[in-house]
Amino acid sequence: MDDQQTSQWSSARIYTSLGNMLHTTQSFKTNCLLHTNTIWSATESSRFKVDRYVLDSTLSKNWDTATQDWTPKPSLTTFDRYASLDLQALGLVTYATRLAFTDVNARSIDYINNLGGIDGPINAALIDGATLIFAKQEAFDDYATTDDAWQYYTATYSSGPYAPETSGTGYDASTTVAGGSTVSCTTTVAATDRVTCVSTVGMTAGDAIWFTGDDLSGLVSGTTDAATGIITAFNILTVDDATHFTLEDPANPGSAYALSNASGSMTAGFNNQRMGIWLVSVSSDGIVTLTLSQQTGLNQYVTVDQGVQYNGTQLYFAGSPPPGLTRVTWTTVTESSSTQTIFDQGSVAWIEPVDMYDPTDTYDKYLVFPKANILV
Repeated sequence: MDDQQTSQWSSARIYTSLGNMLHTTQSFKTNCLLHTNTIWSATESSRFKVDRYVLDSTLSKNWDTATQDWTPKPSLTTFDRYASLDLQALGLVTYATRLAFTDVNARSIDYINNLGGIDGPINAALIDGATLIFAKQEAFDDYATTDDAWQYYTATYSSGPYAPETSGTGYDASTTVAGGSTVSCTTTVAATDRVTCVSTVGMTAGDAIWFTGDDLSGLVSGTTDAATGIITAFNILTVDDATHFTLEDPANPGSAYALSNASGSMTAGFNNQRMGIWLVSVSSDGIVTLTLSQQTGLNQYVTVDQGVQYNGTQLYFAGSPPPGLTRVTWTTVTESSSTQTIFDQGSVAWIEPVDMYDPTDTYDKYLVFPKANILV
């Protein structure tokens, strides 16, 4: 609920049970008021019913039954909620989790649920085919080092070669999920559209890559895409040799991104699989396997579709670690401080709410909103 829904509706009351109140145009609202005034002219006010919004999968998140008020008091409509105009939208992911990678991959559903679930309890039907990001990147209490929490187990004791140096609980062969690399870049060349760097070791065509430092060929400031926002994370198109690579043009996939002649000191970051989007699959015996679906990069953001803590949250790939930590992580997109969009001049009010919950979707209505930005 926003501020416009806590002020008095000056011309009429709400006279019927409501599922979802939608903002209408002024002309339509006027017709509604004329109709209700004709039928209900003698009625002073009427109680109404409203389905609770499901936030964090709890049915009492924002309504305080003791004070009969919204807590905390919201301030913005959904159009204005997030200040994500300078970020690139990647779309929806199913879940975000604060579990370690090692707590999820190659584990049973029962094991994961004993830890609290991915973001709440899970079952095979919920997560098979889902996508997942790891909202926490380090400081796991159950692991001595950060790398211990990012082991991709590849063989159990009974199915693979014995390797005591990589042994873990129930497993004995693993690799460490890549946490990202950086390399210094010095020139960009218009004739070849190549970036020159110290070394291309670890680079793979298709991987995400982003830049900081001197803005050679505008790679640091990025390019604007009308549909998804400002692109500052590119994909590697080709790795040509030990010191040269090209970038894919976001507007023309499969073609090289046009560069200019420039030189300076620019740093490239790439291959941070820990910040990637992972595809979840569940075997017939309930074992979860994660497969890297998409690498992500600087200033890209996702919207989480399900879960308890992160449901509906926008998270972005930040450029620096949070205070007290050493690794970049998925960070909540800051809520906007701009003026809210009010369609009815602040006239709508809710009067004497009767709290109720109906788990069905009968009579529900749906609106389609833009993926990013508002088209005016």
